[in-house]
Amino acid sequence: MTRIFLLAFLIGLLSACHKPSSADQLKMQELQAMSFSEETLAQFSWQLVEATDANGQRINALFLTSKPDQSITLKFANKTLYIDHLFCNINSIGIHFKDNHLYVGQPIIATMMGCPDDITLRETTMIDILVNDPTLYLQSRKRQVQLIIETPKKDKLIFNGVQIEK
Repeated sequence: MTRIFLLAFLIGLLSACHKPSSADQLKMQELQAMSFSEETLAQFSWQLVEATDANGQRINALFLTSKPDQSITLKFANKTLYIDHLFCNINSIGIHFKDNHLYVGQPIIATMMGCPDDITLRETTMIDILVNDPTLYLQSRKRQVQLIIETPKKDKLIFNGVQIEK
């Protein structure tokens, strides 16, 4: 009798185990982690589509309302990070990687002379993110390759990859 009760109890426990819903399964299929490599980074031009701070609030300084069609774009090549649409003084930075952490060559020198305030703020905000040894992740969401840059204080930037034609 005890064996029958234990068997019934175990069957009940197993049947109660959570199975992902079809919506959860679809989300898992839509989002897939990719292995990190410098070669993969170099195959794409990365366009900023989202930037949030640790509280999930948008980092507005990285998006210019006067030029919404010109998002910050990153390109990686030969230990250099090229930054398009930062608009003022800085267009490339020496970098290196250790695992999936980005390290910026120091010092970054910029004059900031003649730069409008919103562009200066954009540049300094982006540089502050890059010089704090962020972690980089690659993922694919609905067949769109994405680069995620996350700082130690949990600011997060998401870039969509556009394949570079060779």
